[in-house]
Amino acid sequence: YNMLNNFTIKQVLISVGLVIVLAVGITITISYTNSNDVRDSVYEKEYEIMPHLFNFLKLQKDVIQVQQWLTDISATRAKEGFDDGFTEAKVYFEEGNKVLNELIKAHKEYQEPQMVKSLEDFKVNFSKFYQIGIKMANIYIKDGADAGNIVMLELDPFAAKLTKDLDIWINEHKKDSDLATKAIEEKLQNLNRNTLIDG
Repeated sequence: YNMLNNFTIKQVLISVGLVIVLAVGITITISYTNSNDVRDSVYEKEYEIMPHLFNFLKLQKDVIQVQQWLTDISATRAKEGFDDGFTEAKVYFEEGNKVLNELIKAHKEYQEPQMVKSLEDFKVNFSKFYQIGIKMANIYIKDGADAGNIVMLELDPFAAKLTKDLDIWINEHKKDSDLATKAIEEKLQNLNRNTLIDG
């Protein structure tokens, strides 16, 4: 009878020990998984969403600056001291194309053919926008406002299209950034909750 009792107590102790080990193992696994989820979400925001958001904002600035410098030189008719519009517009046009090449390369790596196509179309429209802007400025300088205004009508649709595309992409990436922040906060709360429960 005593031997049976001892055997039963031994079994109970082993069982309790196994349950504790199993519980600790499950807790460690859950914590590891949650911490990996947090790390993945942080990585996505820091190395994918935010860099692209900043690139789209920079591209937006480059488009605006191209238009601004070409409009300025058109208005001043390239008078001395106001004749650097073509040079400055070229700088921002080239900068914009560098950003576009980075974005196209990145989205090819993500295997997002639709976005790649949209960016390539944007690049074509940006080039046409720049070429028509140069033509417009030269006509303003050479032939005056009436002739220049006619060419401006060619430029406006390209400006509107580029602005619309950029607004969409910037807003999408801002939403993605907000969602990623929310996901990180929720995962951190889950991790902290699990840690407190386990503690």
